[in-house]
Amino acid sequence: MRSRTQNKIQRVGCEEEIEREIDLLRTRVELLAGVDRVLMEMYLNGNGSLAQMAVLAGVTETSMARHINKLARRLLDNSYTACLRSRDKFTDLALEIAKDYFVANLSMREIAEKHNKTFYFVRKTIKRAQRLAQAQPKSPLGAKRMKTNANPYR
Repeated sequence: MRSRTQNKIQRVGCEEEIEREIDLLRTRVELLAGVDRVLMEMYLNGNGSLAQMAVLAGVTETSMARHINKLARRLLDNSYTACLRSRDKFTDLALEIAKDYFVANLSMREIAEKHNKTFYFVRKTIKRAQRLAQAQPKSPLGAKRMKTNANPYR
């Protein structure tokens, strides 16, 4: 059984990690475009509640919460940033394809139509980017963190 002091230390560590993730999200929000960028900026800057953002977007509050979580998860994922770190291994088109897939969450078919390329070319490019991302060392910020709503006194 853990002591209360150990639990407090654990919670402080989580709070510091959450602050680092928020700072990372603030720097990576520039990767997003359009409505997703506006929603994420509103959420991070505290300019509106989820209910207000949901009304603006015309969806339910729970749908908005899920959408914000998906955006945050995609921004914290280091797959696209691994591609950016290895720019010399990718063409400009390959980087755009990686951004569309990892950040904008477009399907391979949508990416192929957008760039007027074949599905197979897009799939090959994405697989190459995924292999590179897996070869990169994992950042602790990109990893899934412990649930923050768990009871610390168990």
